[in-house]
Amino acid sequence: MSSVSSLVSLDDVHDREIYVLNPYFRIRKEGGYAILHGTQGIGTWRVHLSHAIVLMLCNGKRTVQDIAKLTRPFVDDRNTVLTALEHVKGIIRHMKKTKEEQGGKEPLPARYPSTAPLLPKVCFDEKFSSCQFKQKHYDPKSFLPKNAQEISSCPFAFTRYQAPLDINWHLTSDCSTECKYCYLGRRSVKPLPLERAEQLIAEMSEIGVFSVAPLGGDILLYPNIVELLGMIADQDFFPVNLSTKSYLSEEISRRLSRHLNIISEFQFSIDTDDNQIAEYMLGVPDYCDRTFLSINHALQNGFRVAAKAVITPYNVLTVPRLYRKLKKVGVSDIRLAAYGRSGFHHTDDLFLNNECYQWLEREVKKLQDEFPDEAIYIQNGGPSVAPVTQEDRKQRWSFRSACTAGRSGMMICTDGKVIPCEQMPETEEYFCGDVSYQSIMEVWDSDRLKEMTYGMPREKFVGQPCYDCEEREKCHNVMGYCVRDLAAHYGNIYQPPPNCWRHDLPFVRQT
Repeated sequence: MSSVSSLVSLDDVHDREIYVLNPYFRIRKEGGYAILHGTQGIGTWRVHLSHAIVLMLCNGKRTVQDIAKLTRPFVDDRNTVLTALEHVKGIIRHMKKTKEEQGGKEPLPARYPSTAPLLPKVCFDEKFSSCQFKQKHYDPKSFLPKNAQEISSCPFAFTRYQAPLDINWHLTSDCSTECKYCYLGRRSVKPLPLERAEQLIAEMSEIGVFSVAPLGGDILLYPNIVELLGMIADQDFFPVNLSTKSYLSEEISRRLSRHLNIISEFQFSIDTDDNQIAEYMLGVPDYCDRTFLSINHALQNGFRVAAKAVITPYNVLTVPRLYRKLKKVGVSDIRLAAYGRSGFHHTDDLFLNNECYQWLEREVKKLQDEFPDEAIYIQNGGPSVAPVTQEDRKQRWSFRSACTAGRSGMMICTDGKVIPCEQMPETEEYFCGDVSYQSIMEVWDSDRLKEMTYGMPREKFVGQPCYDCEEREKCHNVMGYCVRDLAAHYGNIYQPPPNCWRHDLPFVRQT
């Protein structure tokens, strides 16, 4: 028998149909346009204010016809041939599609029931009955433009938001392992007082931050984790993911389950099912046994459990067996990532060579046949063995993703120091503020953060290919390039990116 959702045509929008804004999305006014932001990798849209108002009115109660009546004052009949009803239907028809479908591509595999911003209510009731994401309610009047000059045409180019969308927060630098591939150079510093943490969370909510990601070190070693999750739960942020390599006891699991509604998943890092290999890679005896016990405690207390494996030549042969064991005990998602360059204590020995990677790809195909409903792939990709032409480099560089560091997000260190990206070294040359005494917006608007990530001063590049490059404006101020990679490769962010096609400086392998 067909599911309810399969009976609904993607293109049809009927007058009496009811739609719901996907709870995995939030909306924020950003000057003359609005931001439609999906949680954890779903994507971000810039949308016209009239589109945002229609999305807000899709609350699961109003019909398409009801919304058209409410929005009729926003439709200028002198300048458009569309009626209010046609205008609303056009917006809904567009927003029923995922970001990939809107661009004419196949939707990406995702662990979410749907990654389309709008859902017919029948689909919502079917797919989101057990969703812990809170339904956000908006006041559309707050998005009404004061005048025509306030409305932006929503340029596609990504620049910089007025306030951060996402904030990563290393609540503690303590860790229970010494991983060979760790990217975090831990500093021996005290966490911010809980009172200050509460003030910062309140400010994040006030300025429109969508998500706060509690990180470590190891988050389970942060002494106030239960209290802090309660503070996050009191605000309207997206639910958080918790990631750990520490032992999760049954007691701690039960305490954390008080905030089950704000924890979207518990991710356990486990690279192998072989204790001896794990001890070599992480410096901890019996790591695999205790992690499987931790997973069991989390599952018993109602958490959705994920796992992540970092793949190196030392553990690659155990990965297929590990995957099967994790699925057998009830782990929902298993993320496989080839080792990527670390700015902390990198060694080339951790990179997969071509032979290892090809073997792993074959094994992943076998796993995909065994688990057809899973999206199994290897993050970071393998080594390049074919000669890379100048045209190849140009294509890859031209279609790269925009850097988000200091543009849509930033990272708060344990003691309140701020760096643009959570994978950058926590050292003086990369600090761009301190929220132990500054507000988040003071740091966000600071010249230092902007200089490091947006509008880098030309004089910093004297003698470099970037200095007089004809695409400098687009590269630095629109797309940006990854300051994390520059820090990891060169220890200096004022360098041409290692994978830019316009220079022939020594290329260091890029993840």
